[in-house]
Order: sequence, then structure tokens, then C-alpha cells
Amino acid sequence: MIRSYDHLSGALVRYGLIVRGGFNFVDGEDVPLGSSGVPARSVLLVGQAGAAPWPHFLRWREKQPPSAINPLDTWSRAVIGAVADDFGARAVSPS
Repeated sequence: MIRSYDHLSGALVRYGLIVRGGFNFVDGEDVPLGSSGVPARSVLLVGQAGAAPWPHFLRWREKQPPSAINPLDTWSRAVIGAVADDFGARAVSPS
């Protein structure tokens, strides 16, 4: 199912996240494979602006063990990964 940029933005904003930028690949470029094995068509950079994600993160954090390592990275990967999965995409994290 192909959904619009507005649908993606709406899915991210539920967690206080936004699309910060991105680009579409053009014909002839060497592109990575998407989660389905089909070449990717776009890359989007997801992040935050301001304090919007903190309430979502803190609610999640309350349910995690105090010894959790890199909780913000873990939360970010889980949230962005779930949204990507819902859109048939693959999330890639820098760490």
C-alpha cells in the first residue's frame, strides 16, 4: 500500500518526531535494497524539533529497567522502526 508523505508525517508526529529532510533516487543511481528486496526509492531523515518527543520517550522509559543501556537510542529505533515497517520501509540508525 502506498501512502502519502502526510500519512508518514502523521505517524511520526504521534511520537513527537518529524521528517527533517530526504531525497528521491533517480534512474541509474546505485541504490540500497528496501526491506522487501526492491531497490529503495527514497531516503528520509527522521528526527525531532524541540521537546515534542520527550513525553513519549519518558512514558516508554518508565516501563524499562533502570539499567537499560542507551535508552534513547533503543526508543528511537523501536519507534522509527515500527513506523518504517508500517510503510513497507526499512529504518537505518547511525549507531
